Amino acid sequence: MDLLKIGFITKPRGLKGELKVFPLTDDVERFKKLDYIIIKKEDGDVRYKVQYSSITPKEAIVKLEGYDRLESVEFLIKNSVYIEKKDGADLKEWEYYTQDLVGCKVFYNDSEIGLVKGVFNAGANDNIVVDFKGDEVYYPFVRHYFDKIDVANKSLVINQYEGFFD
Repeated sequence: MDLLKIGFITKPRGLKGELKVFPLTDDVERFKKLDYIIIKKEDGDVRYKVQYSSITPKEAIVKLEGYDRLESVEFLIKNSVYIEKKDGADLKEWEYYTQDLVGCKVFYNDSEIGLVKGVFNAGANDNIVVDFKGDEVYYPFVRHYFDKIDVANKSLVINQYEGFFD
């Protein structure tokens, strides 16, 4: 099962089993539509039915069916929250899930120059963090800097080297 990380459980809310979830998504409103969440455990992935969810300015509040007390949800604190990737948002052209970009090889002029270690928002645009000869290089994730993006084959082809990797 291909999973998509959408958040991180930070702490309980109140005494009735509600959970505060820090969202890892551009569209926090999608938490309102959740039917389930998945938590990865050492002995396998566990699916929990969502009773209800709501949004605050900084986080999502999720209440799981059958977990009605603070003590019943404490074991979930500090776990990542997943859904099945097939239930994720429909991506538009030039939209990618961060987890699909991480691990991609970066190429310039048919030569591999690095590996994507992460993605972060720099205000005006996202940047990819490229491991380049042991150093981190921040490269703008802007369409005109790329000739090809192939997440299925884990490869990105850039067209601007100078000023970033020299």
